[in-house]
Amino acid sequence: MSTPTSTLTGCGSSSCQCAGPDAPSQAAMPTPAVNGIELHPPGQRPDIATLRELAYAELLRQQAVVR
Repeated sequence: MSTPTSTLTGCGSSSCQCAGPDAPSQAAMPTPAVNGIELHPPGQRPDIATLRELAYAELLRQQAVVR
């Protein structure tokens, strides 16, 4: 006896378009920025420690430019 397999995509609602052909494959994440300066190239996902270090470095860089 074989068990039928099925793949469920989207939320399962028949009125929603989240599983349709126009649905994005992955939610777009905004690139973190400090005062409009992006901390890394789009598409990268650094870990939280690296992101924190990038933010501190950018804040220090911006402070140095002001002086």
